[in-house]
Amino acid sequence: MTSFANMCSVGYGRVSDLENGLEHPLISELTVDTASSVAQFSETIGALRHQFGTAVFEEFEIEIESARKLEAKAQQRRMRAATLAKQITMLQQELEAFEQEATGYERGIQALLGTVVDRVERGYGPAWSPWPVLGFRVWSIKRNGLHGAWVHWRSTHLTATCRNGRLEDVPHDNRTCGPPSCGIYAVKRLPVLLNSYPIEDPSHFAIGLVALSGRVVEHTRAYRALHARVVALGAVVGRRMILTSDPQRLHEIFADVDAASIGFPDVTANAGEVDERIKDFLTEQERIHTTWTSENNNESSP
Repeated sequence: MTSFANMCSVGYGRVSDLENGLEHPLISELTVDTASSVAQFSETIGALRHQFGTAVFEEFEIEIESARKLEAKAQQRRMRAATLAKQITMLQQELEAFEQEATGYERGIQALLGTVVDRVERGYGPAWSPWPVLGFRVWSIKRNGLHGAWVHWRSTHLTATCRNGRLEDVPHDNRTCGPPSCGIYAVKRLPVLLNSYPIEDPSHFAIGLVALSGRVVEHTRAYRALHARVVALGAVVGRRMILTSDPQRLHEIFADVDAASIGFPDVTANAGEVDERIKDFLTEQERIHTTWTSENNNESSP
């Protein structure tokens, strides 16, 4: 029968070639060390066989035969591992190619739709109205008051500025500032605001109806305005819920929200019910102010 030394020298003579195919780190890490250690056993047994003769190993025929079978299985697994390593490499390359193609398509989408938006905005320009335009905003409530995305609102009234220093024609509509472009932002529809702008802290937030005036730039889902005035507010301040459209109460809230909230009831409903109550209140306030604006429009008509 084939001796273990001969068997190993023949079987593992191909180990170096096999290892060259195992370039994937997940595979080579598991295989190369083991193959090298078995090859060392082969060399040791070969040296012992040369030193003491083949007869010395006759009593180990069972072990040697078992080792031969294991070697065959090891070779099969290594060949399979090498095949899988190549497949993994090919899949990685294909994945990278798909990601690059997807990025290219997305840039194409941005270019196409950006052109559409530019042409529409240049063609129609900013929206102008002699009466306030209504929209919705979110504020986070911190220790020193109500904060929008960029500005601390110290009053119910706010006038926009531009970070590039240009004060004329704020908010700009020619893409000369930003992103984001200057102006006080307000979303047209309350459901869009609630679905698109998650609340950072459910125990300290405010959602309000604002009247926009001055120069107003209209976008698909929102406005950017020069001036904004808060006309109604729904808020949660710790354990208290605020629902008000009273100008004096609103002024007090923006001046000192913690002190002003003391006069409002504790929250007894769950978060979902609180959200619905705020939503219903602001929706009704939008209806009231829209009706009031429409009546003013009719009175001003010749």
